[in-house]
This record gives sequence, C-alpha cells and structure tokens, in this order.
Amino acid sequence: MERLKLALGFIYSFAFIINLFFAMVLLGVPLYALRLKAGNLELGYLGGLGALTYTLSVPLSGWLSDRLSKRLLSFLGAMIFGLSVLFIPWVEKLNFLYPFVFGYSLGLALIWPAMESRLSLLVPGEKLSKIAGWYNLSWCLGFIFGPYLAGWLFERKLELVFWGAGLGGVLFSFLAIYPPAQRASQTIGYTEESGPVYFLYLSWLANIMTYFFQGILRNIFPKLGEGLGLSSSQLGILFLVMSLGQASFFVILNLSGRWHFKFLPLLLAQLGAFLGLMIIGFAGDLSGFIGGFFLVGSASGVTYFSSLYYAISLSQKRAGSRSGWHEFFIGAGALTGPVLGGIFAEFIGERSPYFIGAGMILGAILVELWYYNKSRA
Repeated sequence: MERLKLALGFIYSFAFIINLFFAMVLLGVPLYALRLKAGNLELGYLGGLGALTYTLSVPLSGWLSDRLSKRLLSFLGAMIFGLSVLFIPWVEKLNFLYPFVFGYSLGLALIWPAMESRLSLLVPGEKLSKIAGWYNLSWCLGFIFGPYLAGWLFERKLELVFWGAGLGGVLFSFLAIYPPAQRASQTIGYTEESGPVYFLYLSWLANIMTYFFQGILRNIFPKLGEGLGLSSSQLGILFLVMSLGQASFFVILNLSGRWHFKFLPLLLAQLGAFLGLMIIGFAGDLSGFIGGFFLVGSASGVTYFSSLYYAISLSQKRAGSRSGWHEFFIGAGALTGPVLGGIFAEFIGERSPYFIGAGMILGAILVELWYYNKSRA
C-alpha cells in the first residue's frame, strides 16, 4: 500500500507540474504571437500546428507505451517540452515560432498516454475510477493556476513565461522516472468493473466537441478579448475559470460511480457547453464571459473524465493504445477548433465561432443519440 501511495504521489505531482507549465505556454504563445503582429488566421495556424502534431503523434505514443517503458517515455517527453519552450523568447519573426510549437507539442504527445496507462497498472475497477479522478484533478489544478500565472508574468516581462515553463519542464522531467508502478495483480480487495464499449466511443465524440471549443477559446478568443479591452491578467482569469469548472466536475464525478456507463451525464454536459457558447457570443464584459467559460470548462470535465475512465478500465492490455486514442480525439478537437475558429473569425465575424460552435454541438448530440439508441437495440 505504501508503494502504491508513493507511485501515485509521483504521478499526481508530475501531472500537476507539467500542466501548470503547459497552461502558461498556452496563454503565452498567442500573446507572444500578437506581439509579432499575428492575426486571427496566424493564431489559428499556431494552435492548429500544435494540435496537429499532438493528434498525429499520440496514437503512436500510446502504442509505444504498451511496449516500452512508460516512465522513460514521459521523461523524454517532458525534456523535449521544456527545451522547446525555453528558446521561444529569442524568436523575432512569427514564422520562426512554428518549429518550437511543433517541438513542445511532440513532447506532450509522449507524456500523456504513458502517464494515463500507468494508472491501469495500479488498481482495477471502481478503485481505478477514484485514482483517475484524482489524477484528473491534479493536472487540472495546473491548468487552473497556469494561465493566471502566465498573464501576471507576461505583464512584467514576457520572457519569464517561457523561461519559467521551459526550465521547469527540464528540471521536473525526473519526476516521471520514479518510482516504478505497482501492478494491479499485486493489489487485493478491488473488483473490476465492465460495461458496453460503445460508451467509450460516445465519450470520444463528446470529448472532441468540448475540446474543439476549448481550442477556439484558448487560441482565438485572446484577440477578441484584447479588442474589448481585457488585459492579459483578465484573460488569465477567464482560462482559470474554465479550468476551475473542469476541476469541479472531476471532484463531483469522483464522489460516486453511479454515472458510469450512463448517457445522461454526457448529454447534460454538452447542453451546458451549448449554453456557455451562447453566453460568450453575446457577452460584452469580463463578468459575462466568466459564466460562459465556466460552463464550457464544466462540460469538458464530464467528457474528459468519461473518456479517460472508459479508455483505461475496459481493457488493461489495451490501456496504452486506448489512452493514445483518448488523447487523439482531444488533439483533434484542439486542432480543428483554432483552425476553423480562426477562419470563421476572419471571414464571418469575431463572434461567429461561438454561435457556429453552438450549432455544431447540437448536431453532435443528434449523432450521439442516434448511435446510442442503435447500440442499445
């Protein structure tokens, strides 16, 4: 039991720290790109490149994590992430920013499938859901504090965002190495849980939608926000609120397993995201945006937890590969969100991505309802 607690402590700490630095970079890169005269399309391309790199890499990374050392893959990923971020402040032309975005996205792709599949080695069944829930909360806490910290640092000296996140990624990469995971076969007293595999596919579709909206908000919204007079610290507060909404539902879902293999939580989450996008589309000040960001974040908390839990619990042998596909659909949403959002904002109107996104989620819900009823028949 002590060995299990030690392994979890290292995994939770690593997830928190890496996502703290990643959240700093997610806000820092668009703001830095704006200093280099980026427009809506360039912001979309930057976000899209990072998401494309991540999306194409995580299936292979997940496959590797079922065959190679999960600790080594996470260590290498954190090192690549840190080194790529560290040199961003020396970029003086917008085009030279793209290779560094590619580099840190590749590093992240090595990290997360390996870390998530390590959880399946610890304990099975309902206990695994609890462990996954605290893991989700750990990395989400990094997303809560990271954007605000980045906004605060950016207002003082822009280089501090990237120097802090880059050096931190390099130094804390060693957290991924120790201790080795305790295998589930070495634990006793836990029962496995099973259910229909179609819930995994439903959660993947719901998750790609919520991360599509997050991609728009993180990469395209800063330009709208600056046009409305929001400071970088206020933008950081909005992203903090979005992550706070996500974290709150990680905690709520971790209190009970009654939501397992039920469609209603996924449906309600996406309806909440629809409402949040409509609020963002009409809001004109910080107080209005806060409600919309919180709802979108809450929705992603439900869809992410569902997707991860089903990916690692239904088959321990396929946990690495399915974790890779879980991250693939996150990346796919994060890819299409900035690219399409940037195009919508540039050619239709700066608020159009939020109204179009609201319509898209209604379409996704109809597809999910059709598939759910078809699978149950």
